[in-house]
Amino acid sequence: MEQRQPNGKKGKSSRTLYIMAAIMLVCAIGVMGVYLDTFYGSGKIRAWISSWSQSNTAQQTSVMNTTPVLPLDHTGGTTVLPLDKYFLVCTKDGVKMYESVNNLIWNDTFTMTTPTAIQEEDYAAVGDMSGRVVRVYNTNGLVYQVQAEGSLMQFALNANGYLSLITKEEKGYRISVYDAKGNILKARVEESSGVYPLCSDVSDDNRYFAVSYVDTSDIKLTGRILFFYINSTDSENYADSMFAAVEKNNELPAKLGFMEGNILCVLTDSSLSGYNTSGEENWNIALTNTVSQISFGNKEEVVLALGESLSGMEGVEKNTFIAVSSKGAQKFSNQMEKEITYLYSGADGIVAGCDRNYKGFTLSGRESWTYTATMDLNSIFPLGNIQTVMIVSQESAMLADMRKIQSTENQQEDQETEPATEGENTPESTTNPTDTNTDETVPENGDTQNSEKDTAAEDQEGTADTDNTQGTTPAS
Repeated sequence: MEQRQPNGKKGKSSRTLYIMAAIMLVCAIGVMGVYLDTFYGSGKIRAWISSWSQSNTAQQTSVMNTTPVLPLDHTGGTTVLPLDKYFLVCTKDGVKMYESVNNLIWNDTFTMTTPTAIQEEDYAAVGDMSGRVVRVYNTNGLVYQVQAEGSLMQFALNANGYLSLITKEEKGYRISVYDAKGNILKARVEESSGVYPLCSDVSDDNRYFAVSYVDTSDIKLTGRILFFYINSTDSENYADSMFAAVEKNNELPAKLGFMEGNILCVLTDSSLSGYNTSGEENWNIALTNTVSQISFGNKEEVVLALGESLSGMEGVEKNTFIAVSSKGAQKFSNQMEKEITYLYSGADGIVAGCDRNYKGFTLSGRESWTYTATMDLNSIFPLGNIQTVMIVSQESAMLADMRKIQSTENQQEDQETEPATEGENTPESTTNPTDTNTDETVPENGDTQNSEKDTAAEDQEGTADTDNTQGTTPAS
């Protein structure tokens, strides 16, 4: 069933002429740069007011040099994702799932030019952004695949394996929704000139999907969020299955995602908002800083990394990241020493990075470990618990026990700084650092079932939410 979007209200303003021109130019050349990465746990944006640059670089410490590693294709295009206690490796040659770096579970071989991979709960989706096929996996292997009618622009999963898909076609755009068997449930066509869908998502109860748009058809830029029912029973009394619409004048709805309680969280260039399943705004937080990174990886909260204060506003300290609950309450905030260039959040914890320094946090905001590295990484994320971390460089992937790394580094620092005992004639140049047993640094398999129980208890601390009122500004 195809649907067409009615035209929205038009206004007069000159504030956003340059944005209109930029979006139209990008669309004309077929790149669609406004489309955002939907890998929940490493989704990254920079609001248009701060140039939309993206950086996802981490470094690797030399203490791991003798640790068992999984070699990766160093030519690029490789993504490693957590999936339950396992991990997926997506390359131009297909998808593999591992239990450990030495234990391949299954392999699905095919060819991609520009692979993109996302993960949601127990499902992952892989699509070739230069092609038209999206494959959905769970830990048992391929669940289904869909063949799109146009070029892939954006796709998202829900916790049950439902897929929403935005494609570019000859005369416009198509938004499609599929169930967990690959059956198409809804298809919506957008052919209005100057109207571009940005991103979509499906609620975890399989009843709703939402799409954000930017309308540049007039001088005034208009952001729009539309809500739709999926099944015919819910939608029989609604034209085009659309039951709610929200307009945001001069705001770009760059990112959205359904959170706990079916709250739709929407990030624009000037606010973070939460909407209920009636399309009503429950809460709104006015942004006082630019947003350099965002992660929707944990359904209980959205995590934002903040940059400079916005012009004319008194913002929080730059290089701060904050966690906002699905009820609009700020749960905690932390500050890094420099600009945050890497941010991950998921069910097992949060990782923030700047320059060569990275920190891991529990879901209650407690700092768990720090990590200084020397080799470029593609990503770093916890796997099973905050202390067991997957470290991914361009050429390899490995599992690290951060407790043992920290212990080793602390012993080395103590040995290097410990003063000689009075009466001893031991020149400093002859002092040797403590030996490091690197075999104990990294677990040899990916089984994280036996992690310490106190991590779960710590994650419960400080998680009580209080409702926010409209107009609340993030506080440091």
